[in-house]
Amino acid sequence: MDEKTSLDMIDLPSNWKDDVEVIENEERIAILEKLKERPWAVRELSEELGISPERVVHHINMLRRAKSLQLKDDWVQQNSFGKVYSVNKKVAQIYLDTVRSLAERLAKA
Repeated sequence: MDEKTSLDMIDLPSNWKDDVEVIENEERIAILEKLKERPWAVRELSEELGISPERVVHHINMLRRAKSLQLKDDWVQQNSFGKVYSVNKKVAQIYLDTVRSLAERLAKA
């Protein structure tokens, strides 16, 4: 993936690289992968990923720190699992690709 081309497609804040550090965690990466697919509620994510709802909330709060991810909570759109969360899919994919690329580089070092 050509990082420059991908990043040119979306208007990201200048501190987006700092935000990438926030998602360098296996559980947050898994949550982000799920949120990229569709909006999810905390309890759904908890059941799907096999982690406690409290841990999911912790990770969602950490992901909120990456403001350019545009993580949204929707009190209006609730399902039987509670409040629903979503992210900007294009930005999430760029972050995930960046984290994977960094991990590959570190593994080779």
